[in-house]
Amino acid sequence: MTKTKKKSEENTPDNDADIGPYVKEGYSRCSSTKFLAVMEQLVPRLGELQLKRIEASPLAPWLKIKKLSISTSRVYSMLKRFEVETCSFCFGSNIMVPFTSKEFSIVIGLSSVGQPVNLDLKLGSNFLERHFKGVNCVQRNVIIDKLFDLAGNELEIDDFFRFFILLLFNCVIFPISNFGTPKFIFPYLDNLETFFEYGWGDTAFRFLRDEIEDHLGFSKVRRKDKKYMGGCIVGLMAWVYERVPMLGEPRVLHCFPRLFKWGESKIPVNPKGAEAALMAVRSNKIVAIKPFEEEKKLVDDVQMIVEVQSRYNDSELLEQIKRLENEIKVLKEKNEVVEDDTTRFVFKDATHMYDEGHTEQDVDGHVDAAFESLNEVVENKVKTDTEDNIKMESYVRVVVDEVEMNTNSADDVHVGTDIGEGKKNDYL
Repeated sequence: MTKTKKKSEENTPDNDADIGPYVKEGYSRCSSTKFLAVMEQLVPRLGELQLKRIEASPLAPWLKIKKLSISTSRVYSMLKRFEVETCSFCFGSNIMVPFTSKEFSIVIGLSSVGQPVNLDLKLGSNFLERHFKGVNCVQRNVIIDKLFDLAGNELEIDDFFRFFILLLFNCVIFPISNFGTPKFIFPYLDNLETFFEYGWGDTAFRFLRDEIEDHLGFSKVRRKDKKYMGGCIVGLMAWVYERVPMLGEPRVLHCFPRLFKWGESKIPVNPKGAEAALMAVRSNKIVAIKPFEEEKKLVDDVQMIVEVQSRYNDSELLEQIKRLENEIKVLKEKNEVVEDDTTRFVFKDATHMYDEGHTEQDVDGHVDAAFESLNEVVENKVKTDTEDNIKMESYVRVVVDEVEMNTNSADDVHVGTDIGEGKKNDYL
């Protein structure tokens, strides 16, 4: 195997010299299990428009995430075989397999092409300011609480979708040590129309590569006390199984993204067993990762542009949803306007009576009588607007179904159930 020279050889055990660089013990916050657990509780509570918003995006497959096997001990067995200079992993005695952005993007189902994302971006975010003003680190449990607060609220479709993206990125794609969320993500969330024009698969690859180099001691600022390695570790292990199928247990022959294809691992958990399994790999057991037709948009600039345009420039479904959202919002605000106007009218009249010298008892009696006389009017108005709301929400469902049929959208249609706030503690 090609030797990797560390910047500092201190604390390097002699018995690791023949299998690569010293890898300090550590852990990962990458948890597809947590994301799966939240989805199982959250999805049944979503409104129909919320589901449609996710299903109309490249993240739709993540609604049906599978249970994925991950073990940090296997990860660190692989890290001992990573060569920083070539960004490659060593299998067998000296078979170097390049770890590339395109292959990793195919595995996790996110684009490796498109606009580059700046991992060092330090800009303000309207979304961050609205929901987390004064908060230095947005943590996983806060994102989960926000999602359950918004579940079933059809007036907050875009912000709900932003929190869905945040949870996926926090749990699986860009996890970091303190259950926090990398700050560079937030400015990109402000504009959802351009969000998927960026190469998030390539970004996940670069983020993970930097975390690996950091953990091996090759970062610009070394942190000896760092116990956690960030990045999409579950995606890394799925890439290993795609490249060397003999090391993994597939559930199915093919699925999208390929990450969901792999169940259990054949790499032993104990370090000696893992090293023996990796050493046993021969060149004829290593296969290439070539894109299927549905994956070509992840690695081809032209197909990626066509995909984005079809989703955002010609998406009749999203246009209908936005227009109907606004109409529902206007109708629901009428009740509040009627009540506010009524209250202002009555108390203005009461103030006038005080100015004319009426006693407090007379004024109170007048206010009570005024509210009683107007109560019937208000009730009738509320009843009318409620019926309008019901009609409008029924119309939304009809239009969504019609648009879906006309645009030949996804075969599987999930009908959400609006059950109110529910109990947020149920998802833990």
